[in-house]
Amino acid sequence: MSNQSTTSDDPAFSESINLKFLYFLGAIGFGCSIGLDLTMVIYGPALPVLSYTSVEHAFALRVICSASLVLSFAFIQRKADMIYLHRRILFYGSFLSLLPLLSAIIGHTIGPLPFAVNVLFWALFGFGIASLMMQWVLFFSLIPSRRTAFSYAGAACIGTLLFGLIAPSHPPALSLLGAIFLLASSIALLAFLFRQINDCYISPLSDYSDASVLKPAGIVSGASQSVIYGFVTLYVCSLGLIPAVICGLFGLIGSGFAALWGLLGSRVDISISMVQRISLPLIIVGLLFFPYFGDFGIIIFGSLVNIALAHSSIASASNILVESKEFQLHPIKRYASYRTPNWLGFLAGSILAFIVFLIKPTDLIFELIIAGLIILVVVAFCFYNPDEAGNTKRLQALLTFPEESEDDNLEDPDTVSSKEEQRPAAFREKCKAVQIKYKLTPRECEVFLLLAKGRNAEYIQRKLVLGASTVKTHIYHIYRKMDINSQQSLLDIVDEENDYKRE
Repeated sequence: MSNQSTTSDDPAFSESINLKFLYFLGAIGFGCSIGLDLTMVIYGPALPVLSYTSVEHAFALRVICSASLVLSFAFIQRKADMIYLHRRILFYGSFLSLLPLLSAIIGHTIGPLPFAVNVLFWALFGFGIASLMMQWVLFFSLIPSRRTAFSYAGAACIGTLLFGLIAPSHPPALSLLGAIFLLASSIALLAFLFRQINDCYISPLSDYSDASVLKPAGIVSGASQSVIYGFVTLYVCSLGLIPAVICGLFGLIGSGFAALWGLLGSRVDISISMVQRISLPLIIVGLLFFPYFGDFGIIIFGSLVNIALAHSSIASASNILVESKEFQLHPIKRYASYRTPNWLGFLAGSILAFIVFLIKPTDLIFELIIAGLIILVVVAFCFYNPDEAGNTKRLQALLTFPEESEDDNLEDPDTVSSKEEQRPAAFREKCKAVQIKYKLTPRECEVFLLLAKGRNAEYIQRKLVLGASTVKTHIYHIYRKMDINSQQSLLDIVDEENDYKRE
């Protein structure tokens, strides 16, 4: 954002709004949205929401919903500017999520509606759930990113627990009422939270950088894991309600680890590449044993895969939100560009599982299908990881720092704050002149000021409670804007600015 605009990183924002309160309510509200997603989309074919119709029709409706989600996120990505300016489209669109619940109530009380009507309802539901999710993305883009990762992952934990409470409820009407409660709660909390944030904190479009498309390597990697997720979850649904609930609840473990990384914040450096390294072995082991040991093996090893995929998905999505906030990237466009290939992969996996369910292949054919999925995820990981390694290497080459005393590295950021406040006002004025000259963003100004005071990346990471990779990227952007390649050059520019002002 421009230096003149008011941002949610300003002290005034923190003083006027209780941030912990926002993070807490945000986690609950978004958790309701995730719980609805698990209940209606991911495991819907095995739950009361689709139990009024045949298994084949239930599977087909999930495929229809997945296809609608792909088209919805692709549309949102393409029309991101218009949607950002007319955000009420998302609010009203969220109410379309009620249609399949209405259909389920009618199906359980009067009788199933014509299949064509259900197809329309579930297609509209796809846009409704996408609209609801994008509203939460907008909310997280307006508040400081300090605890966004923890709040987002905490929401996943809450949503999984809510799913576990609502999905197996009996009679079916109780489960349907629970799903309606999740939708109503999520929308109501969104409306309340947006009222707490003054319009002056909502930035104009001109303040955002255009970052609509992710790198091909990241797209391929995310889509391949979503293929696994779509296949495993739908196949588990073919076993019935209890297996689906068990598999879904195991996602709480993966979400819990993602919440742990968010809680630790700047004390750990968990990159997306690292997240995938942690998740990949669990995915491979789970898929290797998935065809064996009968239904018991499908439940246990499918749950293992779900743990890994929940961890990877939640950590990656929260990282997208943090990056969008930190680097002032278009929040709607960037998140939609991430979710579109994810849901496309999920759709492909769902179609594959649907076909397997219909044709009931031999054990050998089924094992070959699983082997193909393993090859897919391994190749995608190999394609993605070197790209990440190359980015890190190029970034590290730019980030060189002068020698610092041992005392500087050991001092706690809070301990030295009072010392830094004692610096001459002239120093701060000259730094501000450099910041304006090179058009640094508010967050870049914070990082720049610490660099000008001689602080290193590790200190800045602890001071601003940011991940190491985020801090390094900020420094990289500052260096690029100033056309320098070291901190010493930055110090020289500040000194020259001082000399110039004195003349």
